[in-house]
Amino acid sequence: MLFLSTNLLSKPTKFKFMKKLFSICAILLCLNPFVHNQPINLDSLHTIWLDERQPDTVRFEAMKKITWKGFMFSNPDTAFLLAQELNNKAFDLNNQLWQAEGLKLMGISFYVRGKGSVALTYYKRCLTIQEKLGNKKGIASSLNNIGLIYSDYKESLTALEYYNRSLEISEEVNDTLGIANSLNNLGIIYNSQGNSQKAIEIFTRNLELYKTLGNQRGIANSANNIGGLYYNQKEYPNALKFFLISLEVREDLEDKNGIAMSLDNIGLLYQDMGEPMKALKFCTRGIKIKEEIDDINGIANALTNLGIIYKKKRAV
Repeated sequence: MLFLSTNLLSKPTKFKFMKKLFSICAILLCLNPFVHNQPINLDSLHTIWLDERQPDTVRFEAMKKITWKGFMFSNPDTAFLLAQELNNKAFDLNNQLWQAEGLKLMGISFYVRGKGSVALTYYKRCLTIQEKLGNKKGIASSLNNIGLIYSDYKESLTALEYYNRSLEISEEVNDTLGIANSLNNLGIIYNSQGNSQKAIEIFTRNLELYKTLGNQRGIANSANNIGGLYYNQKEYPNALKFFLISLEVREDLEDKNGIAMSLDNIGLLYQDMGEPMKALKFCTRGIKIKEEIDDINGIANALTNLGIIYKKKRAV
């Protein structure tokens, strides 16, 4: 099984089933990419939220961090209640910008729970407010999230419409991260339609944007996804090039989940290239890391791959 790029939210899966994982990644990016794994002091943030002497924006930011970093991916039910509290307070203070932020967080909490239709309702309410405010970054983010739902519903044409509108607005306001979000999702659609070359072009552009942003995780994921697309086309030298880029960045980040995934991909690539000894080397390294992080399912998958490699090795 070839594993695609993922983040802390997602579990590895076959590359051909990349869409769902990309979608989750996109929803992260619509807020603030890859920050939910950073340690925070929830008690301190809660104290700020309760302190009415603090400026409203400071209090709202504290609650957003509590919701997003503290609970969104571990307890989305609680995240919804916190986002609702944020939304209600913003409503009381007639702060529409933060009402919209609360609605977005509420929508994400439903998306994380696999309730896309409910999430869509909140995203559309958020979009209505952002359009009323003329907040173009917020509009682009909302359009992206709405497109995400339609993509999951396999309504590709509708999803493309929303993603392209989001991209156009992000480019208009020179929002590099917003552009990356939209390109990421457009790449998913083109890949699902079988247009691998277009998907590679888009993800390559995305890779360059992440380099501009200095987003190392984005670089690692984009490189891995480009490698996966080349792998599917049996362009193995190009696939290896990008898999190795992804591995190097993940090693710099000390991202053990990502490192294990990259090692698996490279091992399976070498297997298909007819180099079983190299395949064994990388897959064995991947298993050791999975053991370190107690990834039981990952170990099982890797052992299956290892068995395939040994079988082919004996046949050579």
